This record gives sequence, structure tokens and C-alpha cells, in this order.
Amino acid sequence: MTTIWTGDLQQLLQCPVAGCDETLYQPTTLDCGHTVCKHHVQGHACPVTTCAAEMLDEEIVPRPMRLRIPPGSRMEYEASLSGSGERPHLDLQEPPKVNRTVEDILAFLDEEDDIGDALKPKTIFTSELYAKLTCLSCSKLLYNPITTPCQHTFCAECLRMSLFHGNTCPLRCRSRFGGFEFWEEHPMDSLMQNLLLNFFPDHTAQRDQANEGKKQDSAWTPIFIVSLVLPGQECSFQIFEPRYRLMLRRCLEHTHKSQSSSGFPTMGLMMHDGRANVLRYGCLVEITKVQMVYDGRAYVEVRGTVPFRVVHGESLDGYVVARTKILRDIPASLPSPTPRSRSTHNDKLQIPDLVEICLGFLSLMKRHGHDVVDRITRVHGQPPISNPSLLSFWFARILPLNDFEKAEILAMQNSRDRLDRVIYWISRAAGPELV
Repeated sequence: MTTIWTGDLQQLLQCPVAGCDETLYQPTTLDCGHTVCKHHVQGHACPVTTCAAEMLDEEIVPRPMRLRIPPGSRMEYEASLSGSGERPHLDLQEPPKVNRTVEDILAFLDEEDDIGDALKPKTIFTSELYAKLTCLSCSKLLYNPITTPCQHTFCAECLRMSLFHGNTCPLRCRSRFGGFEFWEEHPMDSLMQNLLLNFFPDHTAQRDQANEGKKQDSAWTPIFIVSLVLPGQECSFQIFEPRYRLMLRRCLEHTHKSQSSSGFPTMGLMMHDGRANVLRYGCLVEITKVQMVYDGRAYVEVRGTVPFRVVHGESLDGYVVARTKILRDIPASLPSPTPRSRSTHNDKLQIPDLVEICLGFLSLMKRHGHDVVDRITRVHGQPPISNPSLLSFWFARILPLNDFEKAEILAMQNSRDRLDRVIYWISRAAGPELV
């Protein structure tokens, strides 16, 4: 820890309002991150003259809770209950509250002035200041500090975790907060950050390094246990449990290695086997769109890309993560890695022949009920005729089978084997004479 003098502390605790230049008195922290004397607060505007210009530069006014999503991702926000409009610096529906953490530091400073620097070792002085700058949630030294409208200060990550459980203060005051959009744009508490950088720079640097290390840990894929999704399939679902909100955020911020060549953030989707167990195979999906709702729920749109097999699974913060092996198709000329359970009269047919059989069934459906095929294509899109690999998954989606049977083809790394399985399903559902 860096040794400090009371004079250094007093200088940082001066009010930033032009013409004041006094030590903060009844300090209140505004939504812009500035801490000023309470009597300077008049109306919604910040009394610090440089505030408007600073807010335009994120290097000067960081937003630690903003999602760092890649350009390909689409993020939308549902309008908050209070409507849209210019963001105020303070909610004046009630009088400004006093920032108790800053008040405690000011009281600590007065006490040190009374005692005198010579009577207390600097290490003890530093240790006591350290205790004043701890997060009210995790009790560690603050990191990326955020002060809420109710004047409680937390690490940005601690506050973020709390918001996954509801829009109220984590402490007993239970003040109601704005929605996710409010916090995405909420600046860091500039006074607290200056105290941390000036007095505990080593600690802050270590936290920065550890945080970057977590982002580079790409060995695990987040797994959402929901339902069967096959490659090429587009679907949407709602996320509302706090643990899965956290998982979604980490996926969007690419804190794990994206296995998608398109640049979209990814996650793994799997289904239960009906006996509280999870199947070994799933589908890697690209997250193409997310809409955040005011209360923290998220509507997510995804697109299936490639099957995977779970090598090893664990739990992280309440959700499943896994080391996975991507199951890409092998050339048809090579032996199939998937043992075949039966022989069929299609064994000597080539992939184009199997594709023709499948498309012939589709033509037969058109002749017997044109509107049926139209309804199918409206939901599942046109069959990818030029891509036998995706075509096998497309037919698996439209056939009237239970999901456990459909999930079997995720383990097949050969489009020929999958098409052969599809033809078997067609013959079973429609009769062998139709294929």
C-alpha cells in the first residue's frame, strides 16, 4: 500500500464546483459521477461547469457497467417505465441525500487532523483509509466504484450482480433503481476512483490484470439448458433467472472464446433427457439479437451453427459451463466416425441420390397438400438444397418426431449418415412406398 499524508487526502476531498474550493460539506454524488456539496445542487443540471464536455468522453468518464458487445451483435432496450428523455443528474422528487462513505472519510480526515500525523504511523493511517474505501457488498477495496442515487457505493460488478436479482439497492434501504439502460450509461464515481488511483494504485492495477485474465479464459463454453436446437435453426427464448442473465452478459462481452467465424457471440444450447440429466450433445448457437426489458429480463434470438460434444462439464455461478469438442463434418470419402446401428438399402447410394429422395418426399407433400409445405417454409425457411449437411438438419426439424430422436443426429459427423437417418424417419412416418 502507498503511504499518504492527510494533506493529499484533503486536496482530493475539495468540492469541484467553481468558486467553492472548500472541503466537501454534506457531500452528495450525482448520477454524472461528480460529488459536490449538497447546497450546490439546484435543479437537474450538474453544478460542475466541465461536466457536459466530460460526459462526451468515456476515457474521462468511464461507464464500467456498459456492455462491451461486438459490432455484429444487436442489443435493444425496452423503454423504461418513466419514459425516455434527457438523463437528469439527480432525481429531485426528494431532497439530495448525503454520501455516507464520503462523510465517513471526511470524519476520518478531521480525526487525523486533531491527532496529528506524527502520532500515528502512516501504515495504520493507510489501513484505516482502506477500510473506508471498501465495497458495501463484497467488503473488498472498491473496484470501478459506482454510487447509486441512494448514495451507497459498490463495485460495478457487485452492483451488476445485484441488479440480476432486482432493481433495488442491495442494502436495507431497498431504494428502487432505474432499468438496465440507466445503469449501462451510469458513470463511475470520479471522487472514489481518484482516491483509489492515488492511494492504492497497486491494488487497482492488480484488479485490472486479474479482470483481463478472466476475459482471456476461453477454455469453457457457457451452456444454456433449454431445448433442442439444430444447425441452421433460428429460435428465440426469454431469459429471466439471475444466473442466466449473468451468463448472457458474459457471452455478449466475449469473456469466452467465440467459436463462430461470423464474429457473433456464442453459447451452447442443450436439452434435458427427461430424467434431470443433460444429453452429451448440443448445438453451438450465435446470439444474433438481444432485447433487454426494463425489469432485467432478456429476449434472445439465436441461430444454430454446429454440433458439439461435452467433454467435461462444471458449474460456474449457478449455470453450466463445459469443455466442448466441435463436431464438424468429415468428408464422405472417409469412414464414418459414428457406428451405424443398422444396414439399409440406401447404403450404396451417394449423397446426391439421398438428397433427391428427400426432395422427392417434399414434392409429394406439395401434391397432396400445397398449403402444408407453405406453412413449413414460412416457419423453417426454404430447404438448403445446395448444402446437404444443413439439409439433413432442416428435414429433421420439420418431421413429426420427438426431440430425443432428432438429437441423435447431432452426434453424426457425416451428412450421408444423417440423410440416411432422415429417409428412415420419412419411411416410418409416411410409409416406405413414399420414399
